[in-house]
Amino acid sequence: ADILYDKDAFGAIEVEKRKEYVNVVSSYLKEGGILLLAGQFRKSDLESGPPFHLTKDVVEEFWIANGFEFVDEKGEEMRAQYNQQELFEDVTYLLRKKKCE
Repeated sequence: ADILYDKDAFGAIEVEKRKEYVNVVSSYLKEGGILLLAGQFRKSDLESGPPFHLTKDVVEEFWIANGFEFVDEKGEEMRAQYNQQELFEDVTYLLRKKKCE
């Protein structure tokens, strides 16, 4: 594939299974292909989920360390509809699968 979109799928996976997920996604994406990875950056209740808290460090640990590079990132603060006090941020990372050298 030239491009893949992941809206909270990676964020819904338990940490111990994420490496396997990255490998499967990577196998579907061609070299130079784009991954749009969207998730939640929580302002509180960081351990709850799914979807689990998604940070740039998590992206680096699982995606950048496994053959992807950052292209861009965006965050948008939102209020959870069910609780106006709990804030979270929708985050989106645009990643590119590196070409093999």
